Amino acid sequence: MITFNDITDAVCRELNTTPGDIFITGSGARKRGLVIARQMIAYFCKGQKATLHEIGRYIGRNHVTVLKGLEAFNNDLQTDKRLRDITERVRTALADVEAQGRRRDEMAEEAFYEQGVEVSGSNLKYQRQ
Repeated sequence: MITFNDITDAVCRELNTTPGDIFITGSGARKRGLVIARQMIAYFCKGQKATLHEIGRYIGRNHVTVLKGLEAFNNDLQTDKRLRDITERVRTALADVEAQGRRRDEMAEEAFYEQGVEVSGSNLKYQRQ
């Protein structure tokens, strides 16, 4: 499962910035690079089925700003090859994070199995042998 923090980390690495820069408020918050970073974070959070309100709370903006930012970002993706390339690199990084999480889950499940613990969905049952 990809978290908002995973998304922020991937975007920050790709854009060579920090969360502190991205989530700044005041006059510096409107710098084009920071706006694009927030829009990209919102884009990937929306892809994880987050609501506009949840995204807005996370990035410190209201849901209308998030909606307008997503519209602008999607329009920019259509015309800006560099932005598409960056977005694809972030998507690949997030796929790697998700795969690592699945591998960790599988390893944990295997360790539980070896200890006689049955893993079924989110339920754990101890089986005496």
